[in-house]
Amino acid sequence: MPTFLQHFGERQPDGTYEISPSGLSIMSSMINVGELVGSLGAAPLNDFMGRKGAFLVAAIVAIVGTVLQVITDHDQGIIIGGRVILGLGVGIFSSTSPLYIGVCLVLYSDTQVPNSHLSRRRLLQLR
Repeated sequence: MPTFLQHFGERQPDGTYEISPSGLSIMSSMINVGELVGSLGAAPLNDFMGRKGAFLVAAIVAIVGTVLQVITDHDQGIIIGGRVILGLGVGIFSSTSPLYIGVCLVLYSDTQVPNSHLSRRRLLQLR
């Protein structure tokens, strides 16, 4: 943490480095903003590219966001931007995953996998 403070904090008169509480909260919460936008944008993306295509886009976006956070040096703006971009990927993943699981359950119906209705009943808690 001391290295992070030196790179992204402001030098205080006593020689220590500090990140302001507002700056730290912005850096921490920007991933949630990206997740919100990503989850809202996942529906049109799923319609246009399909579930697997949305997973591919989400993976690329998440990788770009992670790389931005790793390569930056002394710039809080790039950290914040990387967290927003990473949040976009996470939001797309979290919205698309339940849809893809539901599609997989339908594809493997009772006729293709013996006793799959029992596992579906347990998974979905149907009565």
